[in-house]
Amino acid sequence: MRLVKEIVLDGELISLRRSPIDPERYDQDRVIEGRKPDRHIDDIAVYVIGSSDVYRFRGKDGVIVFVSDWGNTYVATRLFAPDISISYQYSSNHKNVKDMDAAVLFFSRDI
Repeated sequence: MRLVKEIVLDGELISLRRSPIDPERYDQDRVIEGRKPDRHIDDIAVYVIGSSDVYRFRGKDGVIVFVSDWGNTYVATRLFAPDISISYQYSSNHKNVKDMDAAVLFFSRDI
């Protein structure tokens, strides 16, 4: 994993990291395997894992995105290309996880 970009949005820093993956073995859903959502917020499934809420939804590009709420920060992971996963971390001041994912997609198109 390596830091590839830092973005400032509304005065808040977003750190973007990129990791190579093996598409044959990568299973983003393994963290929720066998579980049903604890609740839904519109079309976002919310799982309580440990003491964190984990949001699962489809990004604007149709890719599954997971966002973990760690209190003061959110950490998101998603596929960016068939063999690349990206994760990004941002302040919990930005509450709309879908809007943040769309912004990250926009700003990461050149990585």
